Order: sequence, then C-alpha cells, then structure tokens
Amino acid sequence: MKNKYMKVILPLTAIIIMLSATFSYAEFNEVKLVGEESDIYKKWQALSDEEKENTMQPASHSLKIEDSLRKSLLNKIENVGEGETQLPTEYGLTNFNLKNQMATNICWAFSTTTAIETNLAKTRNKNLVLSASHIDYATSRNFADGVNKNGYNRSLGFGKFPIAFGYATSGNGPVLEEDMPFNNSTKPINLSEINKDVALKINDYKYFADVYKVYNNGNVRYTDGVYNSANEYTENEVEGIRNRIKEHIMNYGAVTAYTYLDVSEEFTNTDGEVVAYFNNDNSKNANHAVTIVGWNDNFSKDNFKSDRKPSKDGAYLVVNTSYGTDEKLRLLAVSYEDIWIEYQNYGVISTSDIDYDNLYQYDEYGCNASLNLMDNETGRPSGVVYTANVFTNNKKDDKDEILKEVSIYVPSTTNVDIYVNPESDDKTIIQKVASAGILDPGYYTIKLSTPLKLTGDKFVVASKLTSDEVDYAIEINLRSNNQSSELNPDEWDYATSNVGESFVSIDGQEWTDMTDLKLGEKNLKDSNVCLKAFTTYQDKPQSVEVESISLDKTNIELKVKESATLVASIRPSNADNKNVIWESSNSEVAIVSNGIVTAVSEGEATITVKTVDGNKTAICKVTVSGQIPQEDEVYYQPDTNNSNSSGGTTNNTKDTTTAVGTIPQTGINIIQIVTIIFVLISVTAVIVIKVRKYKDIK
Repeated sequence: MKNKYMKVILPLTAIIIMLSATFSYAEFNEVKLVGEESDIYKKWQALSDEEKENTMQPASHSLKIEDSLRKSLLNKIENVGEGETQLPTEYGLTNFNLKNQMATNICWAFSTTTAIETNLAKTRNKNLVLSASHIDYATSRNFADGVNKNGYNRSLGFGKFPIAFGYATSGNGPVLEEDMPFNNSTKPINLSEINKDVALKINDYKYFADVYKVYNNGNVRYTDGVYNSANEYTENEVEGIRNRIKEHIMNYGAVTAYTYLDVSEEFTNTDGEVVAYFNNDNSKNANHAVTIVGWNDNFSKDNFKSDRKPSKDGAYLVVNTSYGTDEKLRLLAVSYEDIWIEYQNYGVISTSDIDYDNLYQYDEYGCNASLNLMDNETGRPSGVVYTANVFTNNKKDDKDEILKEVSIYVPSTTNVDIYVNPESDDKTIIQKVASAGILDPGYYTIKLSTPLKLTGDKFVVASKLTSDEVDYAIEINLRSNNQSSELNPDEWDYATSNVGESFVSIDGQEWTDMTDLKLGEKNLKDSNVCLKAFTTYQDKPQSVEVESISLDKTNIELKVKESATLVASIRPSNADNKNVIWESSNSEVAIVSNGIVTAVSEGEATITVKTVDGNKTAICKVTVSGQIPQEDEVYYQPDTNNSNSSGGTTNNTKDTTTAVGTIPQTGINIIQIVTIIFVLISVTAVIVIKVRKYKDIK
C-alpha cells in the first residue's frame, strides 16, 4: 500500500512544486505615489480661502534634481562647465510680446503663451500671438449657460502651469489672440464662446528641477521644497540646473517661473535702466507667474535695494504682466537667489501645425501625479515598467486610419521605447515601433519608424520605461483616491476612468488593469496612463504603386547600446503596399528592427530600408564610437526574445521584450493553488499510509 501511494504521489508533488517555482508570480503588488509632499504645498494648504485666492498653488510634489537629469550628467554638474558648451554671460530674447494681465490674475496663462510664442519665433520663425484668456476660460468649470465638461475643478483667475500645459496638449488649445481677445474681466461667458480653432500642436515641452531657497540669518539653503529632507543641493548643482534653463532659452525660447511679486520699495529698486527685484522672505508665498527671457551673470548685487542685497551678482531678465500703468515694471532683473524664481520652470521644445485627424487620449487634463510599481521581491520600485492604453478606432468605411505618432509624459529621467498593436486590444502582441532614448522630465511626441494602418476595431499603444526606479505618469482624480477633500480640493477632481482603458506590466506579457491596482488599502480609482495616439485618414489605395522612399536622417552617431529611430516616408502617401524591409550591412556594429537602430560595437554600418513594392531604397550611415557612461547603464536593460533584430517588415514583428521583476496580480496564481492542493493531497496520503501501517501492526 505504501509503495503504491508513494511511487505516484511523491513524484507528482515534486514536479508540481518545481513547476510552481518556475512559473508562479508574486502576489498583487502595491503602487505608491512618487515623492514626499512638499512643505511649501502643506504651507499653502493651511492658508485661508481668501489667502489662497491671492497666491499661486505650488506643486504638491516637487521635481528633484536627481530625477531631472540622466545619471552621467547629474554627476557632471558637481563640476559645472565640465563637458558643457560655454554659455554667454549675458543673453536676452528679443521676440517676445509685452502683455498686461490687469485685474484678471491670469499671469500663469500669459507666461505659458509667451513660452510658446518665443519657441515659435526661435525654432520656426513664426510670429503668432496666442490667447491667454482662452486658457483661463477653457480650463474653468462653470459658465453662464452651463458646465464645461472638460473644465478643471477651478474658477476663473489663478491657475498653475500643469493646467496650462495639460490644456495645450489636449487638443483644446492654444488658440489665436484674435479669435479670443483679452478682456479685463472675470465675468462668466457662454460655453459656445470657447469653441475656437486650435492654432497649433505642442509636440514637446520640458519641466526643470524645482529649486526652492530657504533663508535663515543671511544664509541660504537650496532644497526641493522639503525642508528637512536629505535633498539639499550644492551651489554647483543649482548652477547646473540654471545652465539647463539658460541653454533652453538660447535654443528654444522663454521659460515659465513663479515669484512673490511686491513692487513696493521694500523689494524693488527702480533706479537704473532695469528694475531690480529680490525676495528673500520665506514667509511670502508665490503670488505671481512670470517669464524668464534672458539673463546677465554680471548684473551687480549693488543694483538691488541696499538693505536687501543678494550675496552674489547675477539676475534673470523677466517679463512681468502685472505692471499696471507703470511701464518701467514690464521688465525686471530678478536675482538668481530669489526664493521662487527657479521653481515651476517649464519650456516648450517643439511645435507643429495641426497634422492629425484623431487624437486618442484618456489624459485630457494632463499629468498631475506619478506612481511607482512596487516589486515584491526587492521591496523597491521596479526598474522596468510597461504602460498601455487600449483605444477604440474611429473607423471610416472609405478611409484607412494611419497611426503616425505617440506622445508620453515622463515624470523623471528614463529611457523610453514605444510599442503598438494596430490589429487588436491584445497587449501581449505588441511590436516596438520607436526608441525615444533617454528623456528628461516633460512631454514628448514620438514619431513611429513607419506609419501603421489600424486594421482592427481596437488598438494598443504602449511604452517601456527603464531606469533604476521607474516613475510613470498618470492623470488621477485625487479626491476619489482620498488625496484631496472638500476642504482642500484639487483641480483634477473631475478626472474619471473606466475598466479596460489603461494597463501596467513589468514584462509586457502579463498586464494589470489600472483599476485593479492598490493604492494603500484601496483600489486605484479614476486614473489613466498618460499616453496619447495621433492618427490621420487617407484614401483607401486604388492599386497605387510606390514611387520612392526616404529617411529622416542620412547619418547618425551612437554609443554602444544606444538606440535611435529612423522614420521612413513612402511616396505617394496613399501607396497600396507600404511594407518595408530593414537591413544592416554589418550586424556586428549595428542592428535594426522596425527602423530602430541599436549600436552593438564600435565601427560603421549602413542601414538600408527597402520597399516590398518596387524595391525602392534609402540608406543611413551609422557610426558607433565609444561606450555609454557606466552610470547610465540603468537606462539600458536589454531586450530578450527579440524575434527580428536585424530586419523584417513593419507590420508583422512581435517584440516580446522580457524585463526583470514580477508582475503585479490580484490574487494567487492558479499554479500556486494547484500546487497547494497537491501538497495537501500528498500529506493526507502519507498520513493515511501511516495510519494503515499502524493498524496492520495492531
């Protein structure tokens, strides 16, 4: 009897236990909001309603310097100037419009339009004037004849930059000043009055690290807004961030900023050609948004009030929209040491004309929070996270719908790859279509290597984010997640979500719906991933042959392990067969998959793209030299099981990238359950054998 049981049950148990160890996943993992709530936000929350109406709301969680730059660059800024282009000691934009907010309190909207306008002039040689009033009205909730369903939980007047940039990337704006002229009024209007044509598309913008100064007995400390944390910055680190702001102004245009503005004699020196302003009083909350349009490193500290001098020379040239009737106050020289001037700095990188027919999104309000996906095995945030949105196509019987671009908000520096399934909502069959590389915090629009035709009723856009600890961006209703209340409401309190929209994963194969994630003890609610998709319609082909193909680059330089995306353009755009084949002349130097070129070793290679129809070709020379800095290795987790690393068509590659970690799941894996059952059966069988043996002895 014993042998009969033991010969069958024990081997089965051993096999099941081994299978369980091989295939089982960790139990459901928690997600956490990133970062510690800043002290300056807590201070703002404690203000009375009347005081809040006269101050700018600071960010609840500040962006730390160490999260705003790639590791190798972060290490360099301790030695400012190392490996950097020498910046001029003095620089100023000349193509900005001077504006006056008068009694409206929409300085934040004017600052945003100035950042966009100067970028247009700097990068596209276009001179437009955009409507700040439209930003204010289109993002507010209550109108004279009803409720704006797309409005934030806010009234007219004071706002903040995340709202302005959420609006600017939502497809609802910006609009031209001539379409909605500024009116010195906060009177509600009718909903129909905000229905205006969108003037342009914001493709990319950057968010710089927050630096808040704390003064005590004449000494200054640099922090991220959490006074007692370990995140205190050196002067070199702050100067390194300052240089990033200056570089942006030179290359891309103006940068937004906050300050406490009081043009009384206490803070302001009106002697001289430029008004000098400096606030070093930490009891003063930020009450004004301004725009940085230049700087002067040699602006003397003696230009400031004699009893309120900074410790060093240097000032930003700032556009002020609260000058009333005193035109001398239109431009200010604000000391680098001003408490608020290097806080909430945003800058636009690129724009384009409206070049899409459909904008798919669940984050119309924009990003207002970021999450960590906690790894059960390490107890730390995962170093690899996949996010995905499933969208339903807006099909037309007589048109093909083409996916051209995907946009993403990145809350901290990370390496970004983009994946798509154009055929269905199956997130396990996604192909890599673009490698954006290491991106700093901000919003980015990423072109696919070749446009993809959407063939199913639904499609998937996904991202792979890689760093040492990944932060991923979401639009979240903080009230429904118990992060705000009636006493302290948040502008995003009208955000909603549905099951089947947004998902997360750590291997790209096992996915969890956002609504099943745990935030504390409760499920995450009304939260979606910040991923958008842009599509265009084109006439269905009528046996149109390919005439030519071209690439957006003819030469690229990479370091070993780096990737770059080549974007192929087929002419005519309505050609019948857009399938292409990618090839590398030397796969030991560089490989290519779906237009994504990855450097393998030093040397040169030629990447060729060839159309299946007509064998039309285009080439790009790749030069690989040097290694990526060791500190940046965390951004380059290798892809495995890449089924087509050196070629293939754009429409059939399945990239099953495997990442390190465990997938968060609700409940216990079924294999674990089966294992437990078999173990219990085995134990019971052994007990039965022992009992029977005992009875036989009796």
